[in-house]
Amino acid sequence: MKGFILDIEARAVQFEQDNPNINVVKVDVDQLNSRQSLERLAEQLDLTPSQLTFELLVVFSRFCLSLAFIECSGLLSVDFL
Repeated sequence: MKGFILDIEARAVQFEQDNPNINVVKVDVDQLNSRQSLERLAEQLDLTPSQLTFELLVVFSRFCLSLAFIECSGLLSVDFL
């Protein structure tokens, strides 16, 4: 899993270098754990989140919590950088 994440990070860096005309907003998953955080991100992106956006945030948060629980249980090794 760690190799996969490192590959994604390398691709993101390459994309940013190849496309200097595109504005990039860097966020961590931890920054998406509340409605207030998501609203700040949406403001940076000049977007207006809908109610569905916040509902999907709840589902995503539960998914991340499930992964964390599985990792703590020793059933899966997940390394989020």
